Amino acid sequence: MQRPPATRETTKPAEQPATQTDTAPATQPPAATQAATRPVEPRRPLRVSLEWARLADVFETRDDAIVSGRWTGGNRIEIDTKNVRRMILDLTELPPGAPRRPPWNLQIDGQGIELTGRRGLRVEFTRGDTGAWNVTGPPPRNP
Repeated sequence: MQRPPATRETTKPAEQPATQTDTAPATQPPAATQAATRPVEPRRPLRVSLEWARLADVFETRDDAIVSGRWTGGNRIEIDTKNVRRMILDLTELPPGAPRRPPWNLQIDGQGIELTGRRGLRVEFTRGDTGAWNVTGPPPRNP
């Protein structure tokens, strides 16, 4: 009986899985590099006000600032604010049905202020360091 010819067994080195560096090109295209290093633009702060209660100044310029309000019936107006230092109330632009003549009972962030009309129908309010709102303009008119 004849033996088959001897074969020499050869072994190949085991294949290793490809790694990220094996498959990535040596250099990346400039556009991809620029996109990866471009700073993200910061979000612009939200500024919200009403037709009749306008935001005029904020405490923190990078934070949202909001003036919201409503006429609640009779002569009562309620305004809530967030990050507002100064605002202007235009009583000529109140919602339909609201009284057009003083006095008005204004509530700003829970603080009551009676508006008699002596300062006119466009009144400026400034929030002090203690958080209290003050009528700051215009100056009172002579009776």
